[in-house]
Amino acid sequence: MFWIIFVAINLIICFFVTCYVCFYAGLHGVKNDEKSVFFFPDTNQYAPFKEEIVNRIKYNRNLPFEEIKIKSRDKKILYGRFYESKNKKAPLVIFFHGYRSSPFRDSAGVFDFYNKMGYSLLLVSQRAHEKSEGKFLTMGVKEKNDCLKWIEYAENNIKESEKIILCGVSMGGATVLMSAGEKLPERVKGIISDSAFSSAKEIMYKVIGEMKLPEKLIYFFIKTGGIIFERINLDETDVKKQLEKAKIPIFFIHSKEDTFVPFYMSEECFNSYKNDKEFFFAENAGHGMSYFCDKDGLMTRLKKFIERV
Repeated sequence: MFWIIFVAINLIICFFVTCYVCFYAGLHGVKNDEKSVFFFPDTNQYAPFKEEIVNRIKYNRNLPFEEIKIKSRDKKILYGRFYESKNKKAPLVIFFHGYRSSPFRDSAGVFDFYNKMGYSLLLVSQRAHEKSEGKFLTMGVKEKNDCLKWIEYAENNIKESEKIILCGVSMGGATVLMSAGEKLPERVKGIISDSAFSSAKEIMYKVIGEMKLPEKLIYFFIKTGGIIFERINLDETDVKKQLEKAKIPIFFIHSKEDTFVPFYMSEECFNSYKNDKEFFFAENAGHGMSYFCDKDGLMTRLKKFIERV
């Protein structure tokens, strides 16, 4: 009897440890240092633009801003940088970066566009990134609610902007698309989603498979770890399901050559969405790199979209 209990206890301990290790490996946050802010994959899709992106990041980081902080629904302090337009009635863009990235890296292209257009810009540091609190990111589950809290802040404190546009890249794109299915204030006029995944499960299966690991088993441990240690269910990040409830105009961006988040994920979201929508894709662009591959084409479309919504 003793040995049965002993073995059972050790199996339970091994199970919990495995869940934590898998969950931690997949979803622990990053407190970006100087090196990580300027890190880019060493591939042909990124190399031609690396110098331009680095220079843009350095320039944007030196611009004056107001540091903003809010409290999330689960009592985490989240930080953002607010760049106010001289025209206080100009649109306000709230920007959300991607998985283990940084607001400066992911906004390197569109930051310049929004600045030249005279828009106000709020760069959000997602939970568990940079100064924002939290040990784990949640692939959109809690980030969706964080987005709603940033909108609430803008409603109460940036009142003169006549319209609010939500913009996100990669996981940030999934974040803003997830929020589309919630009740949004009248001032939120449109959403811009760049290279978003359609669900946490799908993108994790894709990444786990590329690592030559069993997708179902590893995802089970990650998901269970989320339930145990962060009180989240990753299956809740289902963009297409959220879009069934949405009515807001959405501008989708994705490249068919995206090797990280497959193009079909945005394509499925676009095709399933029954309301006001547009789609832009650049040829031969890497993940989140459409701006640099077709600046004129994308900026022309974005300008028209923001003006009309």
